[in-house]
Amino acid sequence: MGFCRVSAAAVLVALFATGTTRAGDGKATPLDCAALGPAFVALPSTESCLAVVGTARLDAQGHRGGRVLTARSGPEERLWRIEGTGPPPGRFALTTRAGLDIDLRTSSEFGTLRTVTSLAIERTTGGTPGGAPAVYLDAAYIELGMVTVGRRQSFFDYIGTNDRWYALNPTTNRPWPDAKVDLLAVTRKIEGALAVTASLEWAASGYRGRNGIGIFDELILADMPNALRTRARDGLVGTDPAWPDLVFSAILTETWGSVQVMSALHRLENDRHRSYLGFSPPGTTVGWGSATGAGATVNLPMLGESDRASLQVVRASGATAYAAASLDALGNFGADALFGWSGRLNDLPDGALKPTKAQSIAAGYRHFFSPRWELAVTGGYVAVNGYRARDFALTDLGGDLLWRPMPGFMLGAALEWRRLDFTPATRSAFSGKPGPGEYNPWRRRLRDAHSVTATVRAERTF
Repeated sequence: MGFCRVSAAAVLVALFATGTTRAGDGKATPLDCAALGPAFVALPSTESCLAVVGTARLDAQGHRGGRVLTARSGPEERLWRIEGTGPPPGRFALTTRAGLDIDLRTSSEFGTLRTVTSLAIERTTGGTPGGAPAVYLDAAYIELGMVTVGRRQSFFDYIGTNDRWYALNPTTNRPWPDAKVDLLAVTRKIEGALAVTASLEWAASGYRGRNGIGIFDELILADMPNALRTRARDGLVGTDPAWPDLVFSAILTETWGSVQVMSALHRLENDRHRSYLGFSPPGTTVGWGSATGAGATVNLPMLGESDRASLQVVRASGATAYAAASLDALGNFGADALFGWSGRLNDLPDGALKPTKAQSIAAGYRHFFSPRWELAVTGGYVAVNGYRARDFALTDLGGDLLWRPMPGFMLGAALEWRRLDFTPATRSAFSGKPGPGEYNPWRRRLRDAHSVTATVRAERTF
């Protein structure tokens, strides 16, 4: 927490430092639509530039392995896997997706007014039960001068936000933070190359708002009496939805690449779960989680035009989703925190919060053989230290090979290997046959696992 506070103070000083350029000098600067990108066109009789990009794609994806927990009650068997989405092991799923991205920019006396909207419709066959199309709003935000408001990529995130790392793999299976959230941010550009941002981000609007602890939720609650079991599983600790996370970031962009430092403050509370658990510990316990990180990207033109390599490290306490998006795909293995009940849950005092620690490191390299052929190789490692026997590590290696035979059309293939390792104490604590009267009636086995995911994609952008 100390480093987080120091980082926040440093960013605030830089954000409001004197000598920066102010938006709004009393006149509008005309936009050069061609300079914004090939997709932008000038709207007649206006000061606006518009880009409308459509996407149609088909993915074929399959998994092998990855069975983490087997729980059996009579003939019934329940399995948890490393992958949070996708087809069962040994089967393929087909996913079709239609996307529409709209970017409108207008010149004004207060600076450029930018409006971005991104919509998507997906349908999966052969994966999880139910083939109904999923319609979702991927992004919708407004930028004016220094202010950004709406739903967009978190300002904490670095790797994966501007490059297509893991372009063909599942959207949530990444060993680095990657989330879109509702936010209100102020960005100050200093001398053109440095951008400093202070952002209020509502974690509950994205996967960063934890509720409960997934797989462990099913097993930990064996410590609770039967009278509480039916509702206790709804969540042991959560993110206060009324409080946004406080995120600071500073990114320096130069011709050689870029460097970013970031920090976040995340509020936890257990008061709203009292009615679920059927007890009222004295007072209201509020906890705070934090995360800090740094990343760098270096351009490598000597190896190939547009080649670049990136590295990122993150350390989190009580805010595990800031360490890696992969933890969300694991079914909330990495809970933000636990809290005690009558001294029976991990020997914590009533209402006391115990934050989970998480550290991650991720790296990637992109190589362009030619304008038509591209290779991306990525890797990551995430270590989670829960309270007592709730520790594990996730290792992730992957590669994407893309071919663009003509403009706007891409064929690609990806292969990803993942391994999940639990400590011996964790495997022992959550394996075996429960005793009489315990919440979870299944015979269960928690074990280390590895998986391989293969993806093939055809994509048309127009």
